Amino acid sequence: MQLFFFFKTKRTLINHGFTLVLTALIWFGYIGCQSQTSDRLVAEAETSAFGIVSGTVFDQISNQPVPNSNVTFSDQMVITDPLGRYVLRQVPYGKHHSISVVSDDYQTINLEFDLVQDYLPLNISLVRTNDVEQEIRRYFDRLSNLVANMEKVEDIEGHFSPNYVVSEDVVTQFGVGAGVIPADFTSIKPTFKKLFTNYDKIQFQFDHIKIHAHHAREASSVLQLVIVTEKGPRRKKMLIQTNAKINFEKWDGIWQTHFLQLLEVHLNP
Repeated sequence: MQLFFFFKTKRTLINHGFTLVLTALIWFGYIGCQSQTSDRLVAEAETSAFGIVSGTVFDQISNQPVPNSNVTFSDQMVITDPLGRYVLRQVPYGKHHSISVVSDDYQTINLEFDLVQDYLPLNISLVRTNDVEQEIRRYFDRLSNLVANMEKVEDIEGHFSPNYVVSEDVVTQFGVGAGVIPADFTSIKPTFKKLFTNYDKIQFQFDHIKIHAHHAREASSVLQLVIVTEKGPRRKKMLIQTNAKINFEKWDGIWQTHFLQLLEVHLNP
């Protein structure tokens, strides 16, 4: 009887121990499986994560924004807005990404970056390839020669933007009323044709020119504009001396006036 009880107790303990071992194995297997699953999900989350890269493209010299620049990442290309801003969306997390910026009259730039967060601010500086001041001075020389030749009205018109306007102030409107300053783009040809018809000789002299480049394709200048006309057998001369402000834009490699303001006017000084 005692022997039977001993074997029964021993078998019960063995069964119980086996159950504990089996339970432990199952538990640790479950934990290991859960750990692997968690690691896999984290890895998938990391590899499928996307963020946004945005910023401003600006001129290295003036620190002014550069609009109409092409910003490219992978197969995604955007154009900077009038304030030089761009936004790249759905950029995957990762290191050693490359972004390129192409803009007329600037060196093309390729910039590496790492994206390890939802949003990365990235401002980009561009280096000019042109000399804005030299180009604007050549513009004045060409326009002065065209006016002196008194023939190629179409070429003169090409020096003005289709969006060309003048200031509404009294001084500028005096110049418009005197027939020496075109009021808008549509009046450029009529204004110069009338000048060439009414006078035997006319000169536009641009002096004391000060130029400020906002970026490689936008500039403004303050200068002295002297308009000299001669008419009749006695070559009666009239001289108009003005101080003026002119704003320029460059499109397709051509500088054009898009705004003009006369600051003061003196007749026959």
